[in-house]
Amino acid sequence: MSNSAFIVFIVLMTIFSQIFHAKTVGSITCGTAKDILKPCLRGVFAQMPDDECCNAIVSANRQAIGTPARQALCECYKDAVKSTPYRKIINFPEICHIPQAVPISPLVDCKRIVGLAMGRENVQAGRKTQRQKNEEKKLDRAKKRVKRAGRLDEHNQVRSAQSASRPSSTSWTDCQSAQLSWVECLAVELVGRAWGWL
Repeated sequence: MSNSAFIVFIVLMTIFSQIFHAKTVGSITCGTAKDILKPCLRGVFAQMPDDECCNAIVSANRQAIGTPARQALCECYKDAVKSTPYRKIINFPEICHIPQAVPISPLVDCKRIVGLAMGRENVQAGRKTQRQKNEEKKLDRAKKRVKRAGRLDEHNQVRSAQSASRPSSTSWTDCQSAQLSWVECLAVELVGRAWGWL
């Protein structure tokens, strides 16, 4: 009798441990993982996540560092994405620039997800905020304007040197010698005529 009770006890413990283990993702449950992602549901209509949503995705990834935890989080996401509102947040980890984030997709093979070799702080450090991305775009635009202004200065120097030798008229060869595109040449000519240079 004691052997059969012991065997029943072991079988029940095995079943219950697997049930409780399946619902836990590292240190969070699937329900908690879905709750963490609720700020992202506001971005569903805008198609772009805000900083609060990106931080929520980072938070969920921070709590699932090891391979089993990340695979379990992947399975939770897979279940969550089946419901309508979560389906639209599939691309949010990429849009938020979160390196090595657990993918939010119904098509991913969660058994291929591996744990992170880097620390938790690196997950946050790799993510760019929307403000940083906007500042980078502004900097790129400013660099392009400076480059165009430099070409315009070269063109004006060539033009002033040529204006001494012949009457003021714009030709395609003037623009080619300054290595400007036809649009830039047209802009220079229009500005020159407006200011009375030509």
